[in-house]
Amino acid sequence: KVTLRLLIEARGRPLSECLRAEFRACQRFMRQPSDFFEGIRAALVDKDKAPRWAPQSLTDVADESVAEYFAPLSERELEL
Repeated sequence: KVTLRLLIEARGRPLSECLRAEFRACQRFMRQPSDFFEGIRAALVDKDKAPRWAPQSLTDVADESVAEYFAPLSERELEL
Protein backbone atom coordinates (compact mmCIF):
# COMPACT_ATOMS: atom_id res chain seq x y z
CA LYS A 1 0.00 0.00 0.00
CA VAL A 2 2.89 2.38 0.70
CA THR A 3 4.48 1.81 -2.71
CA LEU A 4 1.17 2.23 -4.50
CA ARG A 5 0.53 5.50 -2.69
CA LEU A 6 4.04 6.73 -3.55
CA LEU A 7 3.40 6.00 -7.23
CA ILE A 8 -0.04 7.59 -7.28
CA GLU A 9 1.06 10.73 -5.45
CA ALA A 10 4.19 11.13 -7.60
CA ARG A 11 2.19 11.98 -10.71
CA GLY A 12 2.60 15.66 -11.49
CA ARG A 13 4.77 16.41 -8.46
CA PRO A 14 8.22 17.97 -8.66
CA LEU A 15 11.13 15.54 -8.36
CA SER A 16 12.19 17.07 -5.03
CA GLU A 17 8.81 16.24 -3.47
CA CYS A 18 8.94 12.68 -4.83
CA LEU A 19 12.43 12.17 -3.43
CA ARG A 20 11.38 13.55 -0.05
CA ALA A 21 8.39 11.17 0.07
CA GLU A 22 10.61 8.21 -0.90
CA PHE A 23 13.13 9.18 1.77
CA ARG A 24 10.43 9.37 4.45
CA ALA A 25 9.08 5.97 3.50
CA CYS A 26 12.56 4.39 3.43
CA GLN A 27 13.41 5.78 6.84
CA ARG A 28 10.22 4.35 8.26
CA PHE A 29 10.76 0.94 6.61
CA MET A 30 14.05 0.72 8.53
CA ARG A 31 12.39 0.97 11.95
CA GLN A 32 12.03 -2.21 13.95
CA PRO A 33 9.88 -4.21 14.09
CA SER A 34 9.61 -4.19 10.33
CA ASP A 35 8.67 -6.54 7.54
CA PHE A 36 11.88 -5.39 5.84
CA PHE A 37 13.94 -7.16 8.50
CA GLU A 38 11.63 -10.19 8.42
CA GLY A 39 12.17 -10.47 4.66
CA ILE A 40 15.93 -10.29 5.14
CA ARG A 41 15.74 -12.98 7.81
CA ALA A 42 13.68 -15.32 5.63
CA ALA A 43 15.75 -14.82 2.47
CA LEU A 44 19.32 -14.33 3.69
CA VAL A 45 19.75 -15.30 7.32
CA ASP A 46 17.70 -18.44 7.95
CA LYS A 47 17.09 -19.03 4.22
CA ASP A 48 13.81 -20.73 5.04
CA LYS A 49 11.95 -18.57 2.49
CA ALA A 50 9.03 -18.45 4.91
CA PRO A 51 8.61 -14.87 6.06
CA ARG A 52 6.15 -14.25 8.86
CA TRP A 53 4.63 -10.96 7.75
CA ALA A 54 2.81 -8.75 10.25
CA PRO A 55 0.08 -8.16 9.33
CA GLN A 56 -0.28 -11.32 7.27
CA SER A 57 -2.25 -9.85 4.37
CA LEU A 58 -2.42 -6.55 2.54
CA THR A 59 -6.08 -6.13 3.45
CA ASP A 60 -5.07 -6.12 7.12
CA VAL A 61 -2.82 -3.07 6.69
CA ALA A 62 -4.65 -0.08 8.18
CA ASP A 63 -4.75 3.22 6.31
CA GLU A 64 -3.43 4.90 9.47
CA SER A 65 -0.34 2.69 9.33
CA VAL A 66 0.27 3.68 5.72
CA ALA A 67 -0.13 7.38 6.55
CA GLU A 68 2.69 7.13 9.11
CA TYR A 69 5.16 6.47 6.28
CA PHE A 70 4.39 9.88 4.78
CA ALA A 71 4.55 12.05 7.90
CA PRO A 72 7.40 14.58 8.13
CA LEU A 73 10.58 13.37 9.82
CA SER A 74 11.20 16.63 11.71
CA GLU A 75 14.97 16.96 12.33
CA ARG A 76 15.83 14.09 9.95
CA GLU A 77 13.95 15.51 6.98
CA LEU A 78 15.68 15.33 3.62
CA GLU A 79 16.96 18.70 2.47
CA LEU A 80 17.46 19.16 -1.26
